[in-house]
Amino acid sequence: MFKFFRHLKYKKMIKVGSTVILEDFVQIVDDTLSRLEKEGHIKSPLHRAVLWFESMAIVLWFFRFEDLFSEPLQRLTLDEVHQQFFTGLKKNGGSRELVKSACDKLNERYKTYDALFANAETFVGISTHFVRYVSDDAGTELDATEMMIPLELTEKATLKFDEIREVMKI
Repeated sequence: MFKFFRHLKYKKMIKVGSTVILEDFVQIVDDTLSRLEKEGHIKSPLHRAVLWFESMAIVLWFFRFEDLFSEPLQRLTLDEVHQQFFTGLKKNGGSRELVKSACDKLNERYKTYDALFANAETFVGISTHFVRYVSDDAGTELDATEMMIPLELTEKATLKFDEIREVMKI
């Protein structure tokens, strides 16, 4: 009986922690896109939406490699972050098909970025694919300024991961 209550306590902890992590990721992406918008690099609402999704994909992909928690806890946290991400898409008016498409694209991005990372590609390879995905999905020309977005996102995410590590030491 006590194991059941302990399980519920950890499940609640993972859910709350995942919510905070996802909110931090969204803030990182929103801050980056706001800067790009102010600089005039975002060409349309569709371009912004595609940049937002692709930026979230980069941050979520990068989170998979961070060792913030033990491996099982990291996996459970990532699963919960994904679940909340897709639930958020539904709550913001996304249809079932849109959510499925987003899930499929996210898995495709992970495979691509994993393969590049496994082949010791530099971040240029990942950035090149990022820019191609944005260009193809938004119907825009390739933009060299977008090459730096993945690097900027991972730098900001790394700072956030360091902050989480510090909090966990207490």
